[in-house]
Amino acid sequence: MGKEQKLRELLKYLKRLKNPVLCYSGGVDSTFLLWACSQVYACEEYDAVIFLSPTMPYGQMQNALSFASQLQKPPMIIKLDETQSKNFAKNDAERCYYCKKQRLELLSGGIFQGRLILDGANMDDLLDDRPGFKAAKEAKVISPFLDVNMFRNEIEEIARENNHPWGFLPPESCLITRIHKHKAINYSVLTCIDKGEQLIKSMGFSLVRLRWNQGRIRLEVYEKELPLVENRYEEIDRVLKSIGFARGLCGYGKYK
Repeated sequence: MGKEQKLRELLKYLKRLKNPVLCYSGGVDSTFLLWACSQVYACEEYDAVIFLSPTMPYGQMQNALSFASQLQKPPMIIKLDETQSKNFAKNDAERCYYCKKQRLELLSGGIFQGRLILDGANMDDLLDDRPGFKAAKEAKVISPFLDVNMFRNEIEEIARENNHPWGFLPPESCLITRIHKHKAINYSVLTCIDKGEQLIKSMGFSLVRLRWNQGRIRLEVYEKELPLVENRYEEIDRVLKSIGFARGLCGYGKYK
């Protein structure tokens, strides 16, 4: 089945769902799903929810609100600090499970009790180790992309062909992925990582990842932008020290 047929199947699938709530993050997948919902439902026939959390990069939140505004569907914003959860803060292999479980419990046990919850999981996600899937299954979350066998590249291609700005986004992920597993998570480290990535990205980088391991920071960028790191190494080092990373830049390499 080609991607155009999958899109038709996706829209038909959504039409069968009544009054759903979309877990929205501003990434390519959930924004595409928000757009698809806007093609099927009247504004009052569905809801979108986004969590304002220290685990979400500032730029991703700004993009999410901008895209939702363009689609005339401002999301409900729920504030949440997962670092207050002892299980999550341990940063073990189940961290994504604890995070998603907490979020879904807030939705299903609150004002959205009894309503269908949607997420943007796609076929590529099945290829990875995703503890969050367990939480989604427990909460009976519906993943429309999985039901129509849609892959990430198909989502991106359709978005780009329709000139949707979210189809051109670089990869984005939760800030927890910057911290080595089994290293305790705290609010201040996440805040510094996010600020550091914003500042370094403003120097002309397309994508920035700061990997943190017990106070040591390693920078990752696209391979084609590694020469820019070499040219601005001292400036990057000063920036990191100024925001609280006393050791400064401890290494760099290409984004994986």
